[in-house]
Amino acid sequence: MLKECANMWMVEPLKLVCEDIFQKRYPEMLYSDLLLYFEHAYSVDDNELMRIVSEGLHSDIKNMAIPKEIYELRSDVFKEYLNVIKYAVTEKCRFQMVEKYVDIHGLELDQNQSDLNKCEGHGLVNQREENLGTSKDLPVESIRNLNFCDANSECLRPSSKKIDSNYIKTMVNLIDYAQMTINEFNEGPANSNLIPLEDRVYITANTY
Repeated sequence: MLKECANMWMVEPLKLVCEDIFQKRYPEMLYSDLLLYFEHAYSVDDNELMRIVSEGLHSDIKNMAIPKEIYELRSDVFKEYLNVIKYAVTEKCRFQMVEKYVDIHGLELDQNQSDLNKCEGHGLVNQREENLGTSKDLPVESIRNLNFCDANSECLRPSSKKIDSNYIKTMVNLIDYAQMTINEFNEGPANSNLIPLEDRVYITANTY
C-alpha cells in the first residue's frame, strides 16, 4: 500500500497525496477496502484515520452480511474490530464471529490449563468496559501473513496452545452475555468449547 510506504520512508508529500485520495474515495469505499485501511491505521498508530474508518465500519456493518474479509485480519486487529462494531451487531453475532475466527485460524483452547479453567465470572459477566487501547498487548499471533505486516506490527505465526488459550479467553470475555436472550445463550455459548464448563455455569447462574 502506497500510504504504508509513505509512512515507512517518512515522505510527507506522498503521505498527503494518499490522504487526499482516501478522502475522495472514502464515501464510496467498499467494506473490504475499509478493513485494509483499518488494519493500516492500527499498524501505524494513525488515530485520526482509525477514527474515520472505525465510524464507517461500525455504520456499514448494520446493513450487510458479515464479510469474509474480517477473518483475514491479524489477531490483534480482529480484536480491535470486534470492539469497533459493538452495538452495531448483536452479541450473538459477535460471538459467532469469534467462533469462526478461531476455527479458521486453527486456534485451540487447552482445557488442561488450570488457570484457564478457573471460573473468572467478573470478567465474563461485567463486559461493559471498553477494551480499546489494550489490543496491542495481546501475545497471540495467527497463522497467516497478511497485508501491512512489517517490523512494527505483530505478524501472525503458529502459536502454542497456551497462547491460543489466552487469546480465546480474551475474545470470549469481550462478549456481553447479559445482552443475549437465554435462548441465544443456550444455542451458542452454552454449547461452545471456547468457554470452559465452569464459566458457562457461572454465566447462566448469574445472568439469567
